[in-house]
Amino acid sequence: MSSDYTRTPGKERIQVRHDTAANWTAANPVLALGEPGLETDTGQIKYGDGVLAWTVLTYYGAGIYASYTQLAKNPDTLITGAITRDANGAATSAPVIWPDGAAGVYTADTVSAVFPGAVDAYHITHVGSPAVTYTQPLVTRDVNGAAITVPPIVVS
Repeated sequence: MSSDYTRTPGKERIQVRHDTAANWTAANPVLALGEPGLETDTGQIKYGDGVLAWTVLTYYGAGIYASYTQLAKNPDTLITGAITRDANGAATSAPVIWPDGAAGVYTADTVSAVFPGAVDAYHITHVGSPAVTYTQPLVTRDVNGAAITVPPIVVS
């Protein structure tokens, strides 16, 4: 891993500590409080807290939401409590709890008119600061009802 600081009067340059994801994981360093570490092959950044090792830190920015985006693809893993269903059995709303303990709500945006009980679009909220909404845009289904086109989750 490298870290450089070069000072030329009028031309200061700071180079962030950086390496590949595999090398960061293998070395598993503890970054100083506020120290950034860049994965050169993924473009993701982690910031140190002076205590936790690299593999325990979470990614900053979009990376923070990456694992939650994966969870939002399968709302069943987040739902807690009573599920409200329509007459055909489609889950239309339910409370959720995220791994960080934050609450939220799953809401079906579009239930299938062709395949009773199926949900074609939904969103899940994550209450916190900032509040985040994970939206599954409308999927398309084949003649048997299997989702054949599933657009990526949108984070807003």
